[in-house]
Amino acid sequence: MRNRAVSFLTSLVFPWTCQMCEKILRPTEQSICHICMSTLPCAGDLEQREFGALASTINAKSKATLLNTSEVSVLCYALKYGNNFLMARALGYQKMANAFLEGCGKHENTRNVILVPMPVSWRRKLGRGYNQSEQLALGIRKRLKREGRSCQLLPLLEKASHRASQIHFGPHGRWQNAQGAVRARRKGAKKERIREDALLVLIDDTVTTGASLVLAGEQLKAAYPNNDLLLLALALEP
Repeated sequence: MRNRAVSFLTSLVFPWTCQMCEKILRPTEQSICHICMSTLPCAGDLEQREFGALASTINAKSKATLLNTSEVSVLCYALKYGNNFLMARALGYQKMANAFLEGCGKHENTRNVILVPMPVSWRRKLGRGYNQSEQLALGIRKRLKREGRSCQLLPLLEKASHRASQIHFGPHGRWQNAQGAVRARRKGAKKERIREDALLVLIDDTVTTGASLVLAGEQLKAAYPNNDLLLLALALEP
């Protein structure tokens, strides 16, 4: 969250406003006011079941946080293109971490968590200034550590090649376009660092058909076959 003293001084000249209602934010709020944050639509049981069925095809579990309505879609667009990494961290901290903690069973509460952000190509990262999934993961990690959980953020995946954005394709085209786009990282991530009882949590911002997330999950399962995998998404298409 913003430093309170700095926030107070800068807000006198450049008030921080909520991305949704445009009201001036309090020092304890970041990008979205508490009221708007609490009213964001959550993914329902039906959507969770459909997402779960998709994840089960790669022997993974799943959890979606929000339903990608028009208002949520605006937020997700701002995450990618609005130079708003602080909002990503706030959503990770308040929404995605809550969804993860509420969905944890007794066993998951005691195991080490490895957060794996969906990678983006260097071109997109250069254009946006950051990887939105990584910023969401940073917010989640901060919250989990505050809750006393053992948690790491590791870039276990990398882009194998730059592809056209998924928004240009229909359902079938998305699966074809995502094939081979992501692979297990070849440098900087040693397999011996990952304990077999650790839970791998693959983080993504939005899921439409689930093609990118599932194919990335396949790469993780192939590289770390003994680890359980959870697909955790910020927003799920209704």
